Amino acid sequence: MRREPAAVRNIGIDRHALALEGFRCDYPVERIHGCAHRLLAEYSFSGRELVCGALPLS
Repeated sequence: MRREPAAVRNIGIDRHALALEGFRCDYPVERIHGCAHRLLAEYSFSGRELVCGALPLS
């Protein structure tokens, strides 16, 4: 996310709290400690969202 341009709303989701605590970005990011699959399944999409995902580094 740090290499991408900012969006109107930026959300970072991770199951590991330490990953979220250590995350830094040049623009505001809403951090959610939880499961991305669950959030995406329950999110109320309007049709104009762009979802970008990244595989874990470990």
